[in-house]
Amino acid sequence: MEYNNLEKHKDFNKRKYPTVKATVAGILLKNGKILLTERALDLKEGGKWCIPGGHIDIGETALQSVKRELKEETGLKMKNPKFFNYYDEYVPRLKTHAVVLVFYSSPSGKEKSNHEVVNQKWFSKKEIKNLKLAFYHKNILNDFFKIKK
Repeated sequence: MEYNNLEKHKDFNKRKYPTVKATVAGILLKNGKILLTERALDLKEGGKWCIPGGHIDIGETALQSVKRELKEETGLKMKNPKFFNYYDEYVPRLKTHAVVLVFYSSPSGKEKSNHEVVNQKWFSKKEIKNLKLAFYHKNILNDFFKIKK
């Protein structure tokens, strides 16, 4: 399979019909806690906490994408990421439908937020239960906690 050949895909976004978005999310684990980011207010679901991630760029693999998104949003690298699961996030009030490929890993590097992130913090399982999370991230984390105790 050929990746990163954007010229080949130059007309990709000129479709007449709306499409489902392909996205990634990366669960970072450290000392029994998970890193969540608080979304900037100008973004969909702004002000809510979420698993860091984003859209897969054309020509990029899901693994390349999750590594890039986490580095951009948190400053951290994923050490040996593993695939966890995929989720359909259909959010009618936001007029969005995305397929989310979820990976998990331990982190390396130094934390540093970008313009999409107001705050980032490590949360325990108990603390996460009381948070207002963006999209369907509470479902993702509930599933993750069932399997990765």
